Amino acid sequence: MSWARDHWLIMGLGSIVGGYLVLGAAGRGTMASILLVAGYCVLIPADLWSRYRREMGE
Repeated sequence: MSWARDHWLIMGLGSIVGGYLVLGAAGRGTMASILLVAGYCVLIPADLWSRYRREMGE
């Protein structure tokens, strides 16, 4: 796993873990929601899309 190849996945997982940590520790719903939505709905799909494009040769 290299940073140049998997940066979307690393940032997505970090965002998801951070969101759950904020939710559990501080109970701040807004910040946790932003982190979780960013991880699940933006960063992880961006990783899947970039892997698909790389495999298709575009």
